[in-house]
Amino acid sequence: MSSSRIFVKGLPPTLTQDEFKKHFSQLSLVTDAKLFPNRRIGYIGYATVEDAVKATKYFNKSYIRLSRIIVELARPSEFSASSTRKAKREIEWQDERTQKIQNSAVDPILTPGVKRKRGTYDEADPKLQEFLEVMQPASKPKSMGKNAPPIPSTSDSLPVKSAANNNAEITHVNHDQPGNITQPLESQPYFHTQRLDNIPRVSINSTDEDWLRSRTSRTLDVLDSNSISLSDFLPKPRDTAIDTYVQSCDNDNKLKDQSNVSADNIVPGNKSELESTMDSIRKTARLFVRNLPYTASEADLRSHFLPYGPMEEVHLPVDSTGASKGFAYIQYSDSDSALQAFHNLDGEAFQGRLLHILPGLEKRENKLDDIVLSQMPVSKQRQIKRKSEAAVKMFNWNSLYMDQDAVNSVISKRLGVSKSELLDPTCTDSAWKQAVAETAIIQETKAYFTENGVDLDSFKNSERGDTCILVKKIPHGMTVEELRKMFEDFGKVLRVLMPPAGTIAIVELDQPVQARAAFASLAYRRVRDSVLFLEKAPKNLFTSVTSNRSMIDTDPQVVVSADSKISAHDLLEQDVSHDGLNTSTLYVRNLNFVTSSQRLTEIFRPLDGFLSARVNTKPDPKKPGQVLSMGFGFLEFKTKSQAEAALLSMNGFDLDGHKLVIKISHKGVDAAEERRRADQTKKDSDKKTKIIIKNLPFETTKKDVRGLFSAYGKLRSVRVPKKFDNTTRGFAFAEFITPREAENALKALRHTHLLGRRLVLEFASSSNMDAEEEIERMQKKVTAQVNKVAVQSIIGSGRRKFILEDGADEQ
Repeated sequence: MSSSRIFVKGLPPTLTQDEFKKHFSQLSLVTDAKLFPNRRIGYIGYATVEDAVKATKYFNKSYIRLSRIIVELARPSEFSASSTRKAKREIEWQDERTQKIQNSAVDPILTPGVKRKRGTYDEADPKLQEFLEVMQPASKPKSMGKNAPPIPSTSDSLPVKSAANNNAEITHVNHDQPGNITQPLESQPYFHTQRLDNIPRVSINSTDEDWLRSRTSRTLDVLDSNSISLSDFLPKPRDTAIDTYVQSCDNDNKLKDQSNVSADNIVPGNKSELESTMDSIRKTARLFVRNLPYTASEADLRSHFLPYGPMEEVHLPVDSTGASKGFAYIQYSDSDSALQAFHNLDGEAFQGRLLHILPGLEKRENKLDDIVLSQMPVSKQRQIKRKSEAAVKMFNWNSLYMDQDAVNSVISKRLGVSKSELLDPTCTDSAWKQAVAETAIIQETKAYFTENGVDLDSFKNSERGDTCILVKKIPHGMTVEELRKMFEDFGKVLRVLMPPAGTIAIVELDQPVQARAAFASLAYRRVRDSVLFLEKAPKNLFTSVTSNRSMIDTDPQVVVSADSKISAHDLLEQDVSHDGLNTSTLYVRNLNFVTSSQRLTEIFRPLDGFLSARVNTKPDPKKPGQVLSMGFGFLEFKTKSQAEAALLSMNGFDLDGHKLVIKISHKGVDAAEERRRADQTKKDSDKKTKIIIKNLPFETTKKDVRGLFSAYGKLRSVRVPKKFDNTTRGFAFAEFITPREAENALKALRHTHLLGRRLVLEFASSSNMDAEEEIERMQKKVTAQVNKVAVQSIIGSGRRKFILEDGADEQ
């Protein structure tokens, strides 16, 4: 099994910790360093397994000063997966799971129809022993415990000094009651347990006299035997932390070999500790993980713990500088996943360090009492509940949501009119005018975000990031400085992106902990005359390279008016992307005829992302079996950006006396492919002229739909289906003259709201234009329905009696 830790032996005895860590930091970042100078060994932890393997190959059999070191991947220690302790823990884990399965099984006594049987009792059951002890007669003395033997009284057993021995050997004389003399069972000898402190170490081969003399005072020999009592041998108050338990038997009072005492005697204690740990994890489903590398992030922890079950939260505390504190909290959705992660990851290597996992305390939440909450107004209760759910709720229904009042304020300010004049109550077209205004603001916002490196396609992803927050429903007139100052109360703000309209913004914080605190505190906060809506931004929101070509789709000037002249070529053009613009292959010409593919590969190999180089050749007619260079070739790179970088750096390079001419390689298309593409374009042109508008408000009329979509092209038809009571059905169809106009309208109105509802736009499936094909399709559909009804009438009622043509009855 590969490990991210390496084991080093043969180190110089005078090597220090700093020198040890610095020496192995030459290749990669060291996350942990443990040096044992007396044993001349040490351990080094790296962030990844690849770094550890690389360091092993590099440092193995090398020298530090005059000492040759041996470096290998660290193997599990004696207390790890191959140890006895780990095996016992595995057994306890399996026993616990088996017991859980048995407890979840159905009790046969509760099964209906089964007569109850009296089963056998388990004598080792502690509850049964406790019940028998309580219910026993009063004349019978109660025992001190399940395994505790009865302590004899001084009248039954008195220590007597043997007259024949001057070494004061102590024996126990039993005085049984007359008439009740019984021979003790051989299998159950009588024990007397004593606890003695500060016992000196005695050899196992010593005699009983030596053992007793080491535990008695030297003045005991001069004392009268009558002055010796049992109290001299009873346990005294413990004054040290080392206690020894000695058992004396009346049949055999010799000292037992201490080698029999092993770790098995303390298994019950360890088992109870493990059970208590598992009970705590089962109760909270939360883990406390410590000894983490300071370079580990929440994303690293999430990916490491996610295979064992769904997680609700990963909390990595940081200090004032933003550095990790070396521990984290993992909150799982269910306790079984937490137990599985604890069992598999405790003591395992993570980025060069051995994890130490403990049960985590339940997360502290400042929740109001139900009684106090019930006494508040309903609006206040709803506000508190909505704010408490803000951290886990995602507003993925519309990421570019804007406050309609703020949009109207921006439009009225730009037009130089008041909002009352913009929203004329006497006009019936105010709804779609507001929608057009919102669309213009959305297009401007998308263009601004794209220009500043925001990937708009990332909004389609459901996975959310940890440091970026979308701020929506910003009141009109709020500045970037005010928004930044509001978020700086929770941590360092890296960037604030607010479009010129000021209706939405993106705020990026330095640490995920700071972003969570800001999100929980500022969600649904009232600012001026508006309430802020916050949403966690999607993951990978920002792109590293901002391309000017990506702004074409989001340019607010894309809108095609009805007065613009459109050529015949534009009517069928579908904005087919050219493969050459997205290729990662370069075309090289003006090569020397002596330049081979190996020579070209040797020159371009140091470039980043280089894959292969090839010089085009042709057969040599004068020398069969040989080839001639054609003076050009091709270079293949991993990505388009790497190919562009190679083009800029190597164009004009002098190779074998010739200056290279490098260009982007364009894939050639034959005539047949061109015809197929043209036919497909013409076929698709009929399919992409009609748009279906879903989630349409029921108050919308055909005039509103026509007014909204006519701003993006000439409409062929507008249809708003209605019910039998003359009310709309919540969707409509808008058909344009050209596919370009339909596509522009679809892109522009994708995030638009009409009367408070977000419009859902899709291309409608085209109907058959041929009347004969339409009639044939309808006939097949009706025939299939008739046949289905006929078959159902025959087999639907089961078997029935019918008369054949010859008059015979058949059942």
